[in-house]
Amino acid sequence: MKYIHHHVYTRLYTYLAQHKHIEGISDELSKLNHRLDKVQHVSEKHFQELCYIVAKYEIPLPAHDISISELLSTYPEFAYVLNAPNATEAIHRHVQFKPIMGSRDRLYYRIAPQGDVVVHYVQDEGVVDIYGPILNLCFVAKALTALAIPAKSMQIQSNKFIPNIKDFEQTSGISIYTGTQNLLILKAPFAQRQLNTSNPLLDQHLRRKLQHSLSQLELLNDLSTTELVMLTLERLYHHDSLVRASNKLLNLMGYSRWTLARKLKQEGQTFDELLNQFKQKKCYEVLSYTSIPLVTLSERLGFQSQSSLNRFTMRNFGLSPMEIRSKINKTELTER
Repeated sequence: MKYIHHHVYTRLYTYLAQHKHIEGISDELSKLNHRLDKVQHVSEKHFQELCYIVAKYEIPLPAHDISISELLSTYPEFAYVLNAPNATEAIHRHVQFKPIMGSRDRLYYRIAPQGDVVVHYVQDEGVVDIYGPILNLCFVAKALTALAIPAKSMQIQSNKFIPNIKDFEQTSGISIYTGTQNLLILKAPFAQRQLNTSNPLLDQHLRRKLQHSLSQLELLNDLSTTELVMLTLERLYHHDSLVRASNKLLNLMGYSRWTLARKLKQEGQTFDELLNQFKQKKCYEVLSYTSIPLVTLSERLGFQSQSSLNRFTMRNFGLSPMEIRSKINKTELTER
């Protein structure tokens, strides 16, 4: 049986005691109070019960309040529950999920090869990316891999993916990076290969939450690879640029170059054709309806110079960028 040092257990207990205002925690802790005697070690079972309370009430534990290195060496499988920033590598190297995609309306998700659950929600202003696992996403990933649920029958509680920003700040186990154009990235690579954590109480809790999540879901339909590429190009345009777009896109989608080419070929497309279509569409939209500087547009679309942009618009529209911008009758441009 594994043991954990008494002072770690005590500090964990003390931190939980600061949250007695949360209904139910006081009763849970009162059952454990008699175990705070002066012994050198606490049994694994007692520590499991504390971890169960942490997970059940989703209480984030700041790293400086507990001995993280000691916890990880004794109990690495609870790093994602305990929100340990320096536990990333210990947990991350155990995670391998297969890419899975699906969508409903403008929501789609995938599980990247490195194990992160990635959810995209397309808004009018751009694309919102959510990298998991937040607890709910973690359950989805485990369900897909451990229970082998087919993508078409997979269900997801979509309203859990785009909560209020304040809700994100109160969620345990994630770091938050907020960029421009409504880009929101949540990185939390703490996940596990299996549903089982070797903690009966925690296992039971996770399974209950998993079943609850799956029971409330809305059916997702598959996105075509063409749609996925165009959405990802939109994200690159808004938040980065299309310079070396193919390499960036492969990283974002989790595909090899060969896999992407094969999937697009099945849909009668090539990546170069889609990239050209996207540039044409974006050139028309931006030049017609915004006053963005041409040099900025050139950079966003991956042109090496403004003259390259000029040649592109002349070849596709028969007009220079400034001529497109000065066009009053947009219908005439569309017909050309």
